[in-house]
Amino acid sequence: MQLFFNKKVIKITSNNSNSYQVCCDTGLAVDCDFIFWVTQASAPSWITDCGLKTDNREFILVNNNLQSISNINIFAAGDIATIQNTSCPKAGVFAV
Repeated sequence: MQLFFNKKVIKITSNNSNSYQVCCDTGLAVDCDFIFWVTQASAPSWITDCGLKTDNREFILVNNNLQSISNINIFAAGDIATIQNTSCPKAGVFAV
């Protein structure tokens, strides 16, 4: 098993029904049977579409009571929200 970090994948092709090739912008091409995508959390587009106040990454901005800063009748928690004036990472247990 090999791990590759901080690579920009530009294409994945299927060699056959059980094998894939992952191609990176550096020219690296890796043949593999399984692919595990490990990425950072990202906010869904509906958050900004509904007009809620967000942080700079477009997650719902909430106060310490998990209420939306722009509408106290809306609550958000976990990876979809950012508690104002904190720096908790968005990953599983840390987000809760």
